[in-house]
Amino acid sequence: MIRRLVLIASLATVAALAWCTTASASYHENLIRQIHPSSNPLGGEWVELQAYSAGQNLISGNAVIRTFDPSGAQNSLYVIGSGPGPHPGSPNGQNQRTILISSLFQPSGVNADFVAPVDNLQMTGQDGAVCFSYNNSPTYTPIDCVSYGNFTGTLPSAGTPAVATPFESTLERSITRGCATALDLADDTNNSSADFALSTNPPRNNAATPTETPCTTPPGNPASPINPAGNVRQRKCKKKHKRSAEVAKKKKCKKKKKR
Repeated sequence: MIRRLVLIASLATVAALAWCTTASASYHENLIRQIHPSSNPLGGEWVELQAYSAGQNLISGNAVIRTFDPSGAQNSLYVIGSGPGPHPGSPNGQNQRTILISSLFQPSGVNADFVAPVDNLQMTGQDGAVCFSYNNSPTYTPIDCVSYGNFTGTLPSAGTPAVATPFESTLERSITRGCATALDLADDTNNSSADFALSTNPPRNNAATPTETPCTTPPGNPASPINPAGNVRQRKCKKKHKRSAEVAKKKKCKKKKKR
């Protein structure tokens, strides 16, 4: 009986650990870092995602890239990891890792992690929008959206459109808010015009080592307006105690002399 209880407890522990490991790995803590519309009939468009925490690389089959025309009508839909073509995937799940989805195997000379059929990933140049969303069709639940140019549709979390992005141009998210050297949630204000700008940076795939450096809180006492350096002020207290002791000693001496 005791052995059976021990065995059941052991199996329960293993199951709990396995569940925790699975639960900690996901994909919804990714943001769109780059989009690149292209007029290349063979493809060449790309969407680059970037994680702002670890374990966010399980996007295959779970997430969708949707594109929209200037009026807000859906232009294409790609379930990430589906369809023919090579899919190296995204095995690296460290914080700040990127994932490259493209309709071309090597956009800008970089191997894509997921290659979409051309018809399933079609952006409109100059004006349009792109969304990274959950794979829960027909329900549409976006995770992150960006609109650009004269986009007149309405999309959750897109806000005011960013600048016009002609074919063969790259729109990239800034990471200067919050931690200025890494992507974090502060970089997503749900306003495309504030979050994105044109860029000449090439795309990065999941194999690329992140160039971003997450910020760390410096050790010591927190800074404040009164004490911006965060130092503990003890010297003045010591001086006060010392002076008080000296004054008391002098008073005592004077009393002795009077006697």
